Amino acid sequence: MATPEGRRSLLTLHRLGESYGRRPSELAGIPDEWAAFQLDAAALALGRAIDSALQANAAKKQQLQRPPAEIVAELLGQRRPSGQSKPVPRQPRALRPGDPGWAEWAAVFGMKEAQ
Repeated sequence: MATPEGRRSLLTLHRLGESYGRRPSELAGIPDEWAAFQLDAAALALGRAIDSALQANAAKKQQLQRPPAEIVAELLGQRRPSGQSKPVPRQPRALRPGDPGWAEWAAVFGMKEAQ
């Protein structure tokens, strides 16, 4: 899976390609035809997914719409801009004391906290 930075670069190539009427692989200077095709396909898929999500958001009633930057950040796997809500979790958080299910796991592993 691509990193958030990689997705951002892919989106940038997609947008530049649209603006200049060139393939993202041309802009990136990829000489291998198969690798170029793969990059172009990935850029197109990401660009269309983001455009589709933004269009679906714009079609909602205004009070139900989310900020576009939040939608893009979520689809790129990045944190949402500060002050606009909770960040998108990057990976599951570890179970901690006090969490539901903690006592059962602590007992399985013989940890003091379970007693």
